[in-house]
Amino acid sequence: MTKNLESNVLKKGRLTLTGNKIPDKIYKKLEKLGSDRKLTPYVVYLVEKEEMMDKLIESLSTLIHKVDHLDERFSGLEKRLSGVNVPIENKTTTDDDEIKQGDLEIGENIIGGIEEDIEEIDF
Repeated sequence: MTKNLESNVLKKGRLTLTGNKIPDKIYKKLEKLGSDRKLTPYVVYLVEKEEMMDKLIESLSTLIHKVDHLDERFSGLEKRLSGVNVPIENKTTTDDDEIKQGDLEIGENIIGGIEEDIEEIDF
């Protein structure tokens, strides 16, 4: 180990918790994790998760600010467009586009298709 890493390892000591200030339900869970030697990874996980949640909350406040700004811009745009009439194009069908009622004709030359072997199964 390097001297710097050794000094960091040596500086770390035990941490203690004051049990009488912890609710019974939480104390029992921490005691169980401690007896299973899982308390340290659990505490590290909680601290990392808390840091991640803090960053997420900070990002959300920025996002909310941006959404509020967009809302202001859209309401301003809506006010400016409130008196404007925009004509809507009505597409009229021509005789070529109309579907005519009549007999169904099937051509003799069929182009395309799906060829596959169909396995007959007896149920």
